[in-house]
Amino acid sequence: MKNVDFTKSAYIFDSTNIFLSNDNARLTAIGTDDAPAHVYSQSNNAKIVSFEDGVRLYGDASETIYENPLEFKPAINNTFVTLGENATICPGNKSVNCALGNSSTFYTGYELLNPQSLVNETNSYDSYQFLEDTVCFASGENAVIYTAYYDYCVVNTQLISTGKNASINDESPASNNIIVSTGNGASISSNGCRVLFSTGDDISADIKNNALSSEAMDLVEHQTVISLGKTSHISTDNKSSVIVQEDAQWIKVGINSMLGIMTMTNNRPNMLLFFTQDEEGEYPENISESQKISYENYYRLNENKELVTVSAPNHNS
Repeated sequence: MKNVDFTKSAYIFDSTNIFLSNDNARLTAIGTDDAPAHVYSQSNNAKIVSFEDGVRLYGDASETIYENPLEFKPAINNTFVTLGENATICPGNKSVNCALGNSSTFYTGYELLNPQSLVNETNSYDSYQFLEDTVCFASGENAVIYTAYYDYCVVNTQLISTGKNASINDESPASNNIIVSTGNGASISSNGCRVLFSTGDDISADIKNNALSSEAMDLVEHQTVISLGKTSHISTDNKSSVIVQEDAQWIKVGINSMLGIMTMTNNRPNMLLFFTQDEEGEYPENISESQKISYENYYRLNENKELVTVSAPNHNS
């Protein structure tokens, strides 16, 4: 096994009953009579499958557990698949993770025990080490996907949910992640995703774009949000392009942004376009007064397909 200080890992518990260290391992994880499988994998290119309810699969994802963090080389290219309900997956680096049962939970980038940000003396993005290039896929109902809220801890990751009532909480600042949600009733928040694509009805999305610090580069210059389902609630706070259906309950777009609302006019599809001010308070050229909106307001279309403000949006709906 690698030179690891187990006391520093948030992924290793007294209940851990399977340790995997051989590269290219293939494992069907089975627990004991008293408890489901609880796996900690340090393997490269491992494939782990479990059919049990309540299984826990943990990937090797943090330099803080190594006695010499400068030698940190986390295990990569693992594939975790769970088919039972109430599974917990903590992905490793550059991995594919699939939870096919209901009520699964992903904790992505959580092996950091304390609120340590992955910051170096120069604040240079190139010298960061973090969890990246990972896929989290949940197909069951009531799935929850988290990314850790530490600075740039999780980047370039795909967070995908296809079941009803999913909750996706992309808390890593300026993550550049891609979020896909196809189930109804999803609740989505992000501190810096690059794209949100949703096809489910009645989704709620709060999309921010928080940089690591004033000295560090903001990875995401422009965000794209597309919601093709009915009765959505969408909010962005920075430069973005947002497209929604005409029956969206309310929409708020950030500074220097475009809002597109898909409608039907004379039985033909149409796109109504609106724009917010830039940093200097200027609107794009060659647009009409009716296309100018404020990044401070919430909007919806009324019965006459006119854009109106929403004075008290219900963020819990």
